[in-house]
Amino acid sequence: MARASAAALSALAVALLSLSSSVKAGCILERGVTTPNEHDAYTCIRSQDMKADLARLPMDNMKLLNVDFRDSKIQKIGKDDLQKLGTKALGISIVHSGLEDIDEEAFRGLTELKALILRRNRLIDVRKSWFKDLDKLESLDLSGNVIRVFDTAIFDHTPMIQEFEISENQLTHFDIDAMKNKWPKLKKAGLQWNPYEWGQGVKVIDYANANPSIVKNSRASIDGLRDTAKLIKECQATLQKKDDAKELDICMQGKLTKAIEFPKLLEGDKNSSDTKSA
Repeated sequence: MARASAAALSALAVALLSLSSSVKAGCILERGVTTPNEHDAYTCIRSQDMKADLARLPMDNMKLLNVDFRDSKIQKIGKDDLQKLGTKALGISIVHSGLEDIDEEAFRGLTELKALILRRNRLIDVRKSWFKDLDKLESLDLSGNVIRVFDTAIFDHTPMIQEFEISENQLTHFDIDAMKNKWPKLKKAGLQWNPYEWGQGVKVIDYANANPSIVKNSRASIDGLRDTAKLIKECQATLQKKDDAKELDICMQGKLTKAIEFPKLLEGDKNSSDTKSA
């Protein structure tokens, strides 16, 4: 009986996979998908032309709208590609669609936008010009890109942010102090899996430890830095400028070399230096 049930489930899984793989592309408009506000939703899967798909969207009698593009081909968002949405746009999601560039004016006029989801794309920077009209934005997800630069002026343009994701990028620096001061409503932040410089990594860890309810998964998710935080702080204490990246790197290389010989150093064992002589 159990074997038959397992076989049936396996057959069902294969059938579902076959069904999903046969779907080439398409968009669907759903009216009144949420209550009590009854927002509309427009979802496109495997779109080959975002602008053309949006052109087909009827705006007559449209309520506040969530627009979602998934697994599509959207290399760039042009200046006028989203302008049709205007003040009707409540949320915009472009996920896993190869997005590399966004025009400086792409989000102008979208003054009611509350959620912007751009995860799993190829963005390399985040510019303040995108956010000039987005002062009502509450959720921003940029995870899973290759972002190296996050303009700190963005904090000033988006004072209502409650949820923020920039994990799994290529950031070496991120202004934690600006985030704390400019985003007082922040309830959730994903900062992990970035190659932060030593000093910057400690700031991220300290913030994570002090705000476990905000930082997603807290300190355990700060890639490769949790176990070395103590060593970084020891190095900083010996430097005239504690954030001197070059000197800090030299100090850390020395400490990590010793830690390889005496692993207890990473655990804070003060007697580790005596291990060799013993």
